[in-house]
Amino acid sequence: MGKICWDFPLLGTGNESGNNIAAITMFKGSGVMDGLAREICQNSLDAKDSSLPSDNPVKVKFELFDVNKSDYPMFKSYEEAVDSSIEYWNNSPLCTPSITEFLSNIKTALDSETIPMLVMSDFNTVGLNGVNALPHEQSFWNLLVNTEGISIKQNDNSAGSFGIGKNAPFAYSALNLVFYNTLAKDGGRAFEGVTRLVTTQREYNGTMRPTQPIGKYLYLIDDYTGRPLLPSDDCPIAQMDVFKRSEIGTDVAVVGFKKSDYTDWERLTAVAIIKNFVLAIMNGQLTVTVKSPKIEYVIEAKTLEQLLFNEFSDDPQLKYTRQTYETITNGELIKAKIAEKDDLSIYVKYDEKYSASLSRFRSTGMLINTTTNDVLPHFSVVIM
Repeated sequence: MGKICWDFPLLGTGNESGNNIAAITMFKGSGVMDGLAREICQNSLDAKDSSLPSDNPVKVKFELFDVNKSDYPMFKSYEEAVDSSIEYWNNSPLCTPSITEFLSNIKTALDSETIPMLVMSDFNTVGLNGVNALPHEQSFWNLLVNTEGISIKQNDNSAGSFGIGKNAPFAYSALNLVFYNTLAKDGGRAFEGVTRLVTTQREYNGTMRPTQPIGKYLYLIDDYTGRPLLPSDDCPIAQMDVFKRSEIGTDVAVVGFKKSDYTDWERLTAVAIIKNFVLAIMNGQLTVTVKSPKIEYVIEAKTLEQLLFNEFSDDPQLKYTRQTYETITNGELIKAKIAEKDDLSIYVKYDEKYSASLSRFRSTGMLINTTTNDVLPHFSVVIM
């Protein structure tokens, strides 16, 4: 008979793993929310439900919750896995100070009675189709939750492909733990937890055996087969109100969100979204709500100007975003051809107060990059 549990597959003849995971480390230490905000909103825009009217924007919500640890058995079993990992490395000649600190930090985060959880939810999307696909079959659920090093775009206009960027949420978790939840357009419902620890160990046939570092909180059918959690499984953590969807879409939850590292996370997130998706917001393709118990930002076309030039007028990260906004709204438009007539738009504006900049955007309205030069004339150029 199956059970709900954490599953860490046995290591066998595989390599032992420490905590220096490049795909996660690259998103750490910046002190800003860009990596997370960009990845979440990009995936949501890629998953827009094309059957909806074109004036229906993709909606994304960032909301912080405090979870009572004692209400959910998942945390106790996760702590047991961490303890097993600590015991394993305490007896390993390969243990490094970095591994010891990594595991100690997770234990410290688990000592709290409440666990902060940042939940990012999207709407007017198709969700993650294919939750019932076999592990080796291509589905968007499998690409996000069950694969490594595989990048496949959702459509020709996709900005992302569930590649290295899907590791961003782990960089913001003190527990290295992320939940995925979806109600998909194909009718599938699923919930699953994923952690990226270091090599740990578990009992197998009466002996403690090393395991792989990636563990999953799911319904384990047998030692080799599992599936996502379903509503009928009546799992307490999966039945939290925030995961009880009536609208199609996806939730990604950073469990153990590093509040102490991002004390002003609401502002940082709002700024990151505006900087990276100003065009999508202007065009009505994207609206985002950032909410905590102390403040709420609503980022949409009708609030964008006020946020740029009042609320965040002194934020240096938005210096070139303000130029971009003014260039698109008041600049000269030049149409050009690459493959088809007028498929390239170039906006140009001159202003004495500008630093020279060139910003490029994808068709989804996401910023590709901005190049600057303080020596050149005071032009702002936007290409899309």
